[in-house]
Amino acid sequence: MAHELDVWLFADRVGTLALVDGRLSFCYAPSWLAQPDAVALSVSLPLQAELFDDRKTRPFFAGLLPEGRMRRLLAQQFQVSGQNDFALPDHIGGECAGAVTFIELGQTLLYLPAAKTLNG
Repeated sequence: MAHELDVWLFADRVGTLALVDGRLSFCYAPSWLAQPDAVALSVSLPLQAELFDDRKTRPFFAGLLPEGRMRRLLAQQFQVSGQNDFALPDHIGGECAGAVTFIELGQTLLYLPAAKTLNG
């Protein structure tokens, strides 16, 4: 069974993060790729229509999560494994590092992350 989260960059939906059989994958949304000013989330995740496998996806998305003690405390609070790179963003959503926000598939972002409002 696949679990999926929409990935937003500031106020734009850029793609989908999925967990299938313990493996992460990421795919940019066609609507994001069609925008002339679309940017890649990372050099390691360049703009492309093809799915990124776990080897490419996990390092970037795990890097958005807190480390060390804070990660252990969050995992304990949400009763998930501290090694679960999908459950943690699912629970903390917009509280990851940077301008990336995770929300349930098909939901609408109800606020602009602070970085966007501060930078224009």
